[in-house]
Amino acid sequence: MRRAERPRSPRAARTNKTDKRKHTFHDLSRLKANEEELTILLDEVTKSSDRSACIIQSAVVERDVETAIVLRLARGDDQSVKPLFEQGGALSTFFAKIHLGYAMDLFDDAVRDDLETIRRVRNVFAHSSLPITFATEEVTKQLRNLRFTEYSDIYNAPYFDGFAEDKRKFSACCLAVIVVLNRSIEEHVDELQQALKLEISRNMIFKVKSIPALIASFLGKSGKREQGSE
Repeated sequence: MRRAERPRSPRAARTNKTDKRKHTFHDLSRLKANEEELTILLDEVTKSSDRSACIIQSAVVERDVETAIVLRLARGDDQSVKPLFEQGGALSTFFAKIHLGYAMDLFDDAVRDDLETIRRVRNVFAHSSLPITFATEEVTKQLRNLRFTEYSDIYNAPYFDGFAEDKRKFSACCLAVIVVLNRSIEEHVDELQQALKLEISRNMIFKVKSIPALIASFLGKSGKREQGSE
């Protein structure tokens, strides 16, 4: 006798209305956020804990480094690119992506140094079992190394109003780096989409040329909301 199918819970039945793309569970950690999704993430950062804010923004930054690199590969199809992200692959770690991107001249040493600081802070938040925040002394020392003010003036944008100083510094750096990376992506995306068929790149790029404009618009909004950060 056939067992009756168990009703799906509302949580299981719920779908992400902002993402119409077909993807696998594995893809969730690889896809680049589109314009609508990035807007949701930026809003989430204003309400989240320091740990969540760090991990969210670092993930967006890492995806953008990946995209900038993959777009410039001579072989950009899924079969050629996927092994690069597997264990031991050339793009399997944030560290490897940062230094390959720098070697490819996708960004200068100031952005490279900021990416390294973002990576180190992200790793501590992701793996520490302690109740740390951006104001934790050891984290604050890392944030002193940030150089984003050398290539961006977004630190005083209204979006960061209501952020504690150290969260503001880290968040401003992440958005400054995201803008730099997406401008780098813009330099190649039109040419590549016309000349090549890059399946994985098409999955990773959605309205990519509107991201810097989106961030510029979002930064004009006040971040003074109900805060969940420590």
